[in-house]
Amino acid sequence: MHQRLLSVSALCLAVAALAAGCTSSAIPLSQNFEQTSQYKVRSAQHWHALSADAADRTVQTLESIGVTQAAPFYVALPEQPSKFDLAFRDMITTDLVERGAAVQSQPQGSQFYVVYNAQVVPHKSNLALEHLSSPGPGYSAQTGTELVLTTSVINQGRFVSRTTDVYYLENIDAGLYDVGNQFNSLNMKVVSQ
Repeated sequence: MHQRLLSVSALCLAVAALAAGCTSSAIPLSQNFEQTSQYKVRSAQHWHALSADAADRTVQTLESIGVTQAAPFYVALPEQPSKFDLAFRDMITTDLVERGAAVQSQPQGSQFYVVYNAQVVPHKSNLALEHLSSPGPGYSAQTGTELVLTTSVINQGRFVSRTTDVYYLENIDAGLYDVGNQFNSLNMKVVSQ
């Protein structure tokens, strides 16, 4: 009997020691952000809306820090431009000119450089609207691909204005924004056997 009590006590001590050893410091639980909305870019007209917004915010920011519209600007094109980059450069140049900015056709000395970066972010997780069976009019389904668009103004190596926005893209349109994902055409000859 005494030996049995000793065995049970030893077992209880072992379980308690094991339980104490398995505890770890508390880690934060995951939590979703509050529900927000995000635009989905689906056409070249939407690209124009993005450039108009970027031009408006750029002009407002520069005016707020005392940069006049007479200051010379140059809109730089990325080294390996995508189809989006080519169109966006033309659109933001037009938008800046329409807002009175002195946009130069060639880079010169100490002017303000408008640069932008379009980054495609493909997600592997399921982004479907799980909590809504029918999102309703004016909403479109989420996709697994997003565009991070950053527009900056640089003068003498210093950022004087910078904005970053995120948009949904149709998965199939990712190649329009990312040079690495552009589809090359391939001609194939079909022959009968």
